Amino acid sequence: MSIHKYTKSSGEICYRIMFRVNGKLQQRRGFKTKSEAKSAEREILTKIAGGYNITSPNLTVGDYLDSWYSTVREHRKYGDSQHKRYGQHIESLRPYLGHFRLVDLSFTSPKIVWSELRKEWRKRWSVRSIAMMEGLLKAAFQDGVKHDVLTKNPLDWLEVMKPEDNELKPKPKFFTISEQKKLMDVARDYAKETDPRWFMRPYIGLHTGMRSGEIHGLQWKHIDLESKVINVEQTIQYSAGDNNGAIKKPKSNAGERLIFITDEIVAEIKAYKIWLAQYFFMFGKKIQPDSFFLPNADLACMPAGLPRSRWDWMLKQAGIKHRGFHALRHTHASNLIMQKVNPKIIQDRLGHSTFRLTMDTYGHLMPEESEVEQQKAMLAIEAKLHA
Repeated sequence: MSIHKYTKSSGEICYRIMFRVNGKLQQRRGFKTKSEAKSAEREILTKIAGGYNITSPNLTVGDYLDSWYSTVREHRKYGDSQHKRYGQHIESLRPYLGHFRLVDLSFTSPKIVWSELRKEWRKRWSVRSIAMMEGLLKAAFQDGVKHDVLTKNPLDWLEVMKPEDNELKPKPKFFTISEQKKLMDVARDYAKETDPRWFMRPYIGLHTGMRSGEIHGLQWKHIDLESKVINVEQTIQYSAGDNNGAIKKPKSNAGERLIFITDEIVAEIKAYKIWLAQYFFMFGKKIQPDSFFLPNADLACMPAGLPRSRWDWMLKQAGIKHRGFHALRHTHASNLIMQKVNPKIIQDRLGHSTFRLTMDTYGHLMPEESEVEQQKAMLAIEAKLHA
């Protein structure tokens, strides 16, 4: 290992360190003083002596993230959906950072001005999304340090963008009463022309608050029409692709729940089951307890893309501004709140893991009610004081 002085094209004098790792010559450049280079030299010697890998100066951000993504699940435990989301974040970042070297991420590097990057990103993404991607970058590099792949985190200087309070979580989107009626009318008419499954999916979503994956994971053994109850105990995840749904347990114990249904819902499900049995009988197939509520041609779970396109079409046909299918879940909660249902019951029905989650999501829909209750409480206190 040796230290050499060199002159940059600008005339500035700098120092570089030359060393070998596994017989391969490597170097670190750009040190302003010889003492700074010596300090870095001691650090590198310590790393080499401890068997640590030394980061290649030519390693790009894109190559590193690809390598990290392929192995991250060996030491970080999370679900398929989260892993897929990480991959999506990496693909979003690649056009902006993928071709840069890790050494270019240095705070002093003139090649990347992070504030300018953020301005570009804000044209496409919310502050919340940017914060998640920056957090992913720092965590990925920190994993490299932890597992001796990197000598240091090139973004240890970066303070992850902090979302404003109103951006921490997207506001729930709802359908108004008139929109709900329009949507159900269009879905019913469309189902009459095509297939009742396209009505039952949004109908169940609106009247039970079940998530799309929970509806797709629903099997006939989970529906007790005599007791008027739906047993939610699994969901379908499409992390491996729209045509490769996999049965998973809900994220929390609270996700496994009983949802009580009305006589009207029971009647709709009975009529639908009769149609389903007749339809598959023509193909020599019989509905079994393990058959899916929304089956494909083989009575297995339905692919994700097909109902998504039908949903988009129905919204357009109804003249309703586009909202994701999850808006039906929020709408169901909103309808319960309008009927003055106890928030604790709403929590249990939706399968929220905590009461706070329910109130954080929907509490703003109940301000008038809470004010009325406060006024009643104050009047009651005053009445006692003047009794």
